[in-house]
Amino acid sequence: MTNKLLIVLTFCLSLSGSLLAQDAAPATYLPTPEVLESLMITSGGNQELVFRLKLYTASSVDLLVRDAVGETTMISRQVLQPGEQTVRLPLEGLGQGIYFVRLDTDLVRHEQMVILDRMR
Repeated sequence: MTNKLLIVLTFCLSLSGSLLAQDAAPATYLPTPEVLESLMITSGGNQELVFRLKLYTASSVDLLVRDAVGETTMISRQVLQPGEQTVRLPLEGLGQGIYFVRLDTDLVRHEQMVILDRMR
């Protein structure tokens, strides 16, 4: 009995979705934002993570840094205009260790691991 009900519900949802698609206006294609590169830069003992992005529309860009235990240690949020943009994340407040950096735009998520080694 349960299997038959599931099949009927799936068919109804598929049918209504296809009917809606015929009535909808054509979709506008917008290219997906791109992370062109990410670099770790060290200058005068200070380290920063630099992201180069290519945005096709104005976009909210969020940076979230978590430590190896999963605790959020840093958050950055900004709105960037279309074109090639650079986002800098200073790492001076972070101690030695492993971190996970997540960059979110309206359409793309980029994650990477960063190992900070503060040798002096």
